[in-house]
Amino acid sequence: SNSSAASDVYKRQSDGGASYGGLVEKTLNLKAAKFCRDYLKKYDCTVFLSRESDTGDLLISQRIADLKEKKADVVITIAHNAGGGQGCEIFYWKDNTASKRLAVLIEEKFKEIGQISRGVKVSSEAAYNFGMVREPSKEGIPAVLSEFAFLDNAQDRLLVDSDEDLKKEGEAIGKAVKEYLNLKETAPEPEKPLPDNDILYRIQIGAFKLKSNAESYVEYVKRRGFDAFYKEDSSGDGTIYRVQAGAFTNKNYAQEHLKALREAGIEGFIYESAQ
Repeated sequence: SNSSAASDVYKRQSDGGASYGGLVEKTLNLKAAKFCRDYLKKYDCTVFLSRESDTGDLLISQRIADLKEKKADVVITIAHNAGGGQGCEIFYWKDNTASKRLAVLIEEKFKEIGQISRGVKVSSEAAYNFGMVREPSKEGIPAVLSEFAFLDNAQDRLLVDSDEDLKKEGEAIGKAVKEYLNLKETAPEPEKPLPDNDILYRIQIGAFKLKSNAESYVEYVKRRGFDAFYKEDSSGDGTIYRVQAGAFTNKNYAQEHLKALREAGIEGFIYESAQ
């Protein structure tokens, strides 16, 4: 998830956030979030973004409803700072030890790519009362706010003024998530390519440890107008319930269907299997 930092529960994403020297916060937030998602695609998880473009409004209350319906395991608000300072800050809700552990992991990964830290900080009613830290935590969803750099600081701008830099930031967050959730890499593709007429292009849109969560997500996807089902996979350490939204013999059809899913806010990826 990504948005500008805000304590107001009704903050709209049409507010571009901080800007300096031609850098606009909402654009940096979105790019870093997409790089994070791209990094996590090779792991056994599903990543949802609160937006896919620089336009559109989404209230925090709407985001919370979406997180609850999708049974999110964690939520990260990606933001960038301004106002005099240097370095990263990661916020978590008071007394939430799970969120604090994730915040500490993100801080570690940021330090590994060369950013200095202003610390892991507590968000509470008394200070730093950020809505997207407070509200998910109240619902039992670990949540943090990541402020990677100050846009009005010359040294920090050097860490975010290119796509290559933002990729490092996004992947650092992805690595923290991977470690926090103990994610495993998805099964590699077959060593030998199958004949075209024996291949199915399947679309996976979710993977859950709890069967009830898989069932709930299938119903959510169906309400969005797409067919979906889940399959039990016990091939690894423990059982995983994988949610799928179609299987196609034509790769182009599979890609078109995945595009339609993404336009509806449903993320996923295509993998090949035997018919």
